[in-house]
Amino acid sequence: MADTTASAPQPSPAAPRIREGYVPFAGYRTYYRIVGECEPGKLPLLAIHGGPGAAHY
Repeated sequence: MADTTASAPQPSPAAPRIREGYVPFAGYRTYYRIVGECEPGKLPLLAIHGGPGAAHY
């Protein structure tokens, strides 16, 4: 008997929108990148990296 539970391959979703730039901070420029769309009522994921010169323990 053939397996009828297998599904056909799904089309891949469109690539997410990417925005990037720099924000001035304390005499330096801090790089940022936004991937996807900002939606009301949804919290963004914020990842912060120490950057050059920061201690990495």
